[in-house]
Amino acid sequence: YGLFRLSERGFVVPNPESSLALNGEDRDLFRFLGAILGKALLEDILVDVPFAPFIMNKILSKPCHLADLESFDQEVFRNLVSLVDLERDQIDGLGLVFKATVGGEMTTAYEVELIPNGSNIPVTFKNVTVYVQCYADFKLNFVLRRQLDALVEGFHKVIDPEWIVWFNRDELRILISGNRSDLDIDDWSSNTDYHGSDERHQRVVLNFWEVVREMSEEEKQMLLRFSTSCARPPALGFSHLQPKFALQVVPDASRFPSSATCFNMLRLPAYRSKE
Repeated sequence: YGLFRLSERGFVVPNPESSLALNGEDRDLFRFLGAILGKALLEDILVDVPFAPFIMNKILSKPCHLADLESFDQEVFRNLVSLVDLERDQIDGLGLVFKATVGGEMTTAYEVELIPNGSNIPVTFKNVTVYVQCYADFKLNFVLRRQLDALVEGFHKVIDPEWIVWFNRDELRILISGNRSDLDIDDWSSNTDYHGSDERHQRVVLNFWEVVREMSEEEKQMLLRFSTSCARPPALGFSHLQPKFALQVVPDASRFPSSATCFNMLRLPAYRSKE
């Protein structure tokens, strides 16, 4: 809806032009989304969205550096990294100065000085590393300031920053979006509530888990997303999934499986065989 876009690396990042896309109402929406993320974390509800790592840094009030730029703008990241490896005469021949251009498809481009009087300071072999750091800081902390400040403000209204100060960004991502490791089927099956699975349907349940074990990791994740809306389990395993995963066996074997993701429930018809 104009708030986010996908980066080249497949991460969800704020849209720098969200203000124009949403007629200036983007800050309220980012603030609301931040509160929703905080509420989901508070209630142990996973949000299956691949947020860029630097967004987690912002929520944790930790600085972003050059390496974080790769998840936002991979082309700019590659160009900056390549500058550091150039020879003296190659850098001098580029004619760069300490300024950057702001603008996109919906805005008129304008220039911003990366340091005071940057338009008159050439990038040289001696100061190229400073230029790279300043440009990365500009992209991560200036271009997206409006969006990220609002997102963080909304999140911190629900989650006190002191509650998460000891986490790093990867740990916070796992808390918000779940664990990316391979699914543990023993953990999954042992933390499942079974409905309608009396003695007549025990074979159906056993066949189901046998089929799941034979699936590829991608297929297992697709099954979990179909059942719960999230392809990953909580950080501490399926025992912490809220509500608990449920498998309901229904008598009509002519149906397809269905789900109720708000209850983390898979409705499995009583099929007579694994096939």
